Amino acid sequence: MQKVLGKEKTVPAECLAALDEAEWDVHKAIKLVKLRSLLSTTHSHLTHHSHLLKSSLNLNSWDVARAAAYLISQAANTEDCTRV
Repeated sequence: MQKVLGKEKTVPAECLAALDEAEWDVHKAIKLVKLRSLLSTTHSHLTHHSHLLKSSLNLNSWDVARAAAYLISQAANTEDCTRV
């Protein structure tokens, strides 16, 4: 996994956790790590909720870009509601 994720700078523990969350499906684990990496710079609070990441990937047919966009839009909607 670390070779595939090269530029994401993952540690073995993170890969192992992603594999465990993805029920040892390597392709899904890689997508989980990529989604966490995408969100880590702008929406790091979302990266701590594995169940949200996994459900977003499920809803978006494991498309990482669409799952990230979905989570970001949901976060924006939540922020708008709390400001009112």
